[in-house]
Amino acid sequence: MRSVLAFVVLACLTSSARADRLDAFCNGVRLPSAGAPNQPRPMMWGYKVAICTDPQLRALALDRLKALDETNARLDPFAQQALGADEARWVGSYAASCGIKPYAAPALPLTPEIKNCMVRAVEGRIAYIRSYSARVVPGPSLDERIAMLQPGHTTEMQAIALLGTPTDAGKDGDVDLVVWVIGSKGVGIRFGPDGKMITVQVVSRGQPH
Repeated sequence: MRSVLAFVVLACLTSSARADRLDAFCNGVRLPSAGAPNQPRPMMWGYKVAICTDPQLRALALDRLKALDETNARLDPFAQQALGADEARWVGSYAASCGIKPYAAPALPLTPEIKNCMVRAVEGRIAYIRSYSARVVPGPSLDERIAMLQPGHTTEMQAIALLGTPTDAGKDGDVDLVVWVIGSKGVGIRFGPDGKMITVQVVSRGQPH
């Protein structure tokens, strides 16, 4: 079977804390038109729509980026890398845990439940970033996290919580194809119509597939 893994560079949403960086991130996001067809959207579209169309969530996103900038200024390069990897996992999981699908625009305005969940999550994350220490105990390795994936049980949101923000996603009939590029490895997961994982494929960079 032909691989769906796409080895592309994952854009880091937290590479800069400048306000214009968030402007660039939100560029092109518009409120959905009434009656408009549900067209496929890029990965992270749901997250972008939620953040970029709500003034409070956008302001909190900028506060988080500022906290990252200030914390990175006091960390050594290795600790900065660890925090960056942790941040990428968090960005991919927190919106999903609040009910935001990765590549579908949420209904607007956001429901109070979804918005309040996101506000609490970001406020907690800002506090975590500001108290981040270089001696934070590392989490599970990539191989350990992949081993936690269970066909027939793991949902797309649970996979995002384990692996972070996906690199790419698409459809193959009724099957969702979601891809992560993490370091030298590509992880491709197929999800069935019930939202549960069917298969996982792991390919190392340079490995025939």
